[in-house]
This record gives sequence, structure tokens and C-alpha cells, in this order.
Amino acid sequence: MPLLVCYDISNDRLRVKIANKLRYFGLDNIQYSVFLGKVKAKNKKKLISSLKQLIETKGGIKDSIFVIELNPSQIQNMQVLGKRQLDLDLLRGMRYTIYI
Repeated sequence: MPLLVCYDISNDRLRVKIANKLRYFGLDNIQYSVFLGKVKAKNKKKLISSLKQLIETKGGIKDSIFVIELNPSQIQNMQVLGKRQLDLDLLRGMRYTIYI
């Protein structure tokens, strides 16, 4: 399932830990504090649990993480503007191999 994760974290160390955790689960950094990628359902629970533990134990009072599950029509209708392009076919489930 495609996930969009956005966060606002004041502590640099915690921000790096969260970014590394998201990369570990296969999400791509598409903006400074925004990640997008496909995660299997069982891994989604692990990811959320892991992020929750980090934010609750090390986060500040104004820190937050948003985890948004996207449905296929949202991916289908997604538009990317600018020079940075995403592999939307992979996110839509139309291709399962990343070409580098």
C-alpha cells in the first residue's frame, strides 16, 4: 500500500532517525520532510509502531508525524510538477522493478 509520510520535528537527531527509519522501510524522500513509497501491510504496522515509539519518547511538544495511506485513485491522479520525477508506475502497482 502506498504511504505518504510527512513530519515536523525540531530535534535534528530525531529527524535523522525518523528519516533513516522511513528509508529502511523502503520509502523515498521526495521533499525535505516528506516520504512516499509502497509498504506491505505487515510492515506498515511495524513502521507506525517504530515511529510512534520515537516521537513519544524523544519528540518535543510540537513535533508531529503524519502517516497517510493513499488509495489507487489518488496515486493514479497524482501529478508531479517540477524537475524531480517520481516512479508513479511503481507506486501504482504497474511495475515491480526499479530501474537505476
